[in-house]
Amino acid sequence: MNTDPGGTIEGGRSYGQKADPAGGRTAGGAQNPQAAAVPSVLPPPPAAVRGMDFDTYIRLQGGMTEGELLLRAGRPDHESLDSFRRDIVKTFYYFPTSANPYTTVVTLNGGRIYTIDRIKKF
Repeated sequence: MNTDPGGTIEGGRSYGQKADPAGGRTAGGAQNPQAAAVPSVLPPPPAAVRGMDFDTYIRLQGGMTEGELLLRAGRPDHESLDSFRRDIVKTFYYFPTSANPYTTVVTLNGGRIYTIDRIKKF
């Protein structure tokens, strides 16, 4: 009985491709993407600040759900999450822009709008 395995196992390549020992290229001639990839140590660039228009702000009201807030106002520029006993409190920040010089802070308690603050910054 022969207990010696007859083949080799190669990981990270598609079926039928074998590594070329010189240069990190596959047998098909294409460069291996794993060998060419350089890891990035820099964080991704921050997303652009969008702020919140006054038209959107006046349509928000206490008791509105988080889903409806995100549908109307979009993703916040910054958000924080706190937990007080059994309540989850989220705070969404919409930062000022040159066209709209107000910081809007929306606090949600239990998935519903609890407070809305709008502060002029410029």
